[in-house]
Amino acid sequence: MKKKWFFLFFILLLTLFACSSAKKAELTLSSPIEGAKLETTTLRIAGSISDQNVSYFFYQIEDGHSFIGSGKITINDGEFDEMVEFNTPSNGGGMVNFYLDEDGDGNFDEEKDTQKVLLSIPVTYDESIVKR
Repeated sequence: MKKKWFFLFFILLLTLFACSSAKKAELTLSSPIEGAKLETTTLRIAGSISDQNVSYFFYQIEDGHSFIGSGKITINDGEFDEMVEFNTPSNGGGMVNFYLDEDGDGNFDEEKDTQKVLLSIPVTYDESIVKR
């Protein structure tokens, strides 16, 4: 009976250790910043990620009505800096959302990969680019 309790205790400790040692990737952006006002349909996405094992992530740009851009950002040595294009927004405010590749297949799957948001940044669109 003592062996059974010891085994169960050992499994519990192993499970707790595995859960506590799992690191969550953290995205740090230098661009865009929260509340950025976008004056063109080009966006610079730059910053760093804490997990050195992640070689890319996905982004999705929305305008409050629909998704106006999405793609894949490549990470080099924990850092990234890319210019991306998006469609004309139909609203003055929106979000840029970032996701990891949850199923690990290298392709952005809107149903699978958007289940966990890595980071969301609110942005506004200058009226000169909004098409209502």
